[in-house]
Amino acid sequence: MRISELTPYTGVPSATAEFPATIGGITYKATLSDLAFEKINLPYTYIPTGTTSPQTINKTSGSVNSITGSLSVTVLNNNVTLNSIVFATFMNNDAAGMVKNVVVGTGTFTVNFSAGLAGESRIGFIVIN
Repeated sequence: MRISELTPYTGVPSATAEFPATIGGITYKATLSDLAFEKINLPYTYIPTGTTSPQTINKTSGSVNSITGSLSVTVLNNNVTLNSIVFATFMNNDAAGMVKNVVVGTGTFTVNFSAGLAGESRIGFIVIN
């Protein structure tokens, strides 16, 4: 079953929540474990190389650039709350730094690196609420 075949659900889903789906005139009930995603499209903003932080990106995904020697990069984002989960990763190779952690705040998140960056680096992110 594809997610595009489901009737929109506005409740808070749990692993056993049932989603009504009508396919070919037949109504089915599906649970979260029945769903498969072929592709997920998220609104995004990619910042071009040479434009470094801080950035305001009010989308659920995107990228920011951090300068040589940087230990962190901060993004202002009105989708982020104290309960958000933010995934961040390098979109290029950096000889020195890795993503250490991501710290969220209301309307902001900071990606901390394990060491100062060897060069300008692009960091991609996804915000989940």
